[in-house]
Amino acid sequence: MGEKPEYRSIYYNLKEGLDTHEAAAELMAENQVSAVTVNQDMKERLSQMMKSLDYIVFVVILAAAALAFIVLYNLTNINITERIREIATVKVLGFFPKRNIVVRFSGKLGTDSAWNRSWTGTWDFPASFCYRPDTCRYGIL
Repeated sequence: MGEKPEYRSIYYNLKEGLDTHEAAAELMAENQVSAVTVNQDMKERLSQMMKSLDYIVFVVILAAAALAFIVLYNLTNINITERIREIATVKVLGFFPKRNIVVRFSGKLGTDSAWNRSWTGTWDFPASFCYRPDTCRYGIL
């Protein structure tokens, strides 16, 4: 079936307690060995690189949280500005509400969200829109 294969690589598993670098030095002393790679060294280098990446991931998460805060702040600010304009339009037309609509609107949004989420028993986003028990996706109720 053809020629016998020529082996160019050998993998060693050393016994517990032997020094890997001493064994590598002994193997390199042989004329037929051209290179020795210690896997433990590669694992340590990879682990060190991953530790360095942890800091970068942490910075990216902080930046994303800051961006989310800024976006939510701007959306709330725009919403309040629009409500103030609507109130001004209502006042021009001659209607004067007894209470501040902006505060009432923000309070209603907050209480409705908290009630819906506590009623469904979850803090997951899709379940917060589950108003009837027979339509719940997660079968919580």
